Amino acid sequence: MSWEQQFNRARQAGYGSSITVWKNDVENIPSDFTNSLGLRLDGINVYEATRGGETITIREHLLTYTVEVSPVGQPTFLGQNSASSRNGNGNPSLRDVAIGGSLFLGGLYLLGKAISGPQSPKKTHRIFISHSWQYEDQYQELTQQLQQEAGFEWYDHSVRSDDPIDAQLPNHLRSKLQDQIRSTSVVLILAGMYVARSEWIAEEVEIASEMGKPIIGIKPRGNTRLPKAVSENAVEVVKFDVWELIDAIERHAS
Repeated sequence: MSWEQQFNRARQAGYGSSITVWKNDVENIPSDFTNSLGLRLDGINVYEATRGGETITIREHLLTYTVEVSPVGQPTFLGQNSASSRNGNGNPSLRDVAIGGSLFLGGLYLLGKAISGPQSPKKTHRIFISHSWQYEDQYQELTQQLQQEAGFEWYDHSVRSDDPIDAQLPNHLRSKLQDQIRSTSVVLILAGMYVARSEWIAEEVEIASEMGKPIIGIKPRGNTRLPKAVSENAVEVVKFDVWELIDAIERHAS
């Protein structure tokens, strides 16, 4: 995600709340943010910028950033200039020290998780879902389930009935399908027996195979048979179960 998308996530979380952003998921901090607050007691760099009546605060931790959006003039949760976070002598309060210590320990915990390997941040998957428009309700149910899974980020490259490819000739359609599939990391096939009768699903499977894209078949509920195009080309076939599917995507996506 871009920084602007992260700022929108923070807005959706609500004023006074913060979100966590893995450093691997974003570019460098935007140039209009200044480190005016200096290095914090807990070793965190704090960057701020004012945009359209809002103050956006980015705190740099060891492996992550935390982002908070608040109205201009309202102190942020750990704002160095907030009177509630300092005692009468201008020194950090016990609350400030306690929060800093907790964040420091949290940073050590995140470092340990990163070193261990499997808990490292997951990438955004680009997915093409091959499906029949006649059974688009299955496609819609699947995409809704994927969108609702926290921590799983993906981009849909599928050709939907409400957004068809504009092509007049079969060779033009194939060329545009190739463009749709080329940048994907995995191709999913909703593998009902109607696949065997669909010329264009077969075309999508062929294109994905030619490009070396991993293909995962998804067996709709109630299906006992599997189309030949799926059984011969899929690296794995899973049930219509979002957790099983996400696990397969994480293992096979290129």
